[in-house]
Amino acid sequence: MDVSSILSIIQQHWLEILIILAIGFILRNIKWIAIAVLIFIALSYFGLLDQIKDVIFGQRGIILDFLKNYTSTLINQTINETLNQTINQTISNLTT
Repeated sequence: MDVSSILSIIQQHWLEILIILAIGFILRNIKWIAIAVLIFIALSYFGLLDQIKDVIFGQRGIILDFLKNYTSTLINQTINETLNQTINQTISNLTT
């Protein structure tokens, strides 16, 4: 599994991850955390969690589009800078 697929999964399921982490932090009990995880898996499986997410955040999605665009731009810039540095070092090593 590469980094882009992991980031894609996180972007698709950010609300579920955030809610499960919050419940785990609040409860701090393995039994209740397991029950909460099972409930959210069931809600996700039946598509109810997407409906709840649409009701809470509406169709606009607050600032999520901005964050998605910002993170993808930041990742692309980092990759481009790394590739440019590698290419420049390779060229300088070949010329010397």
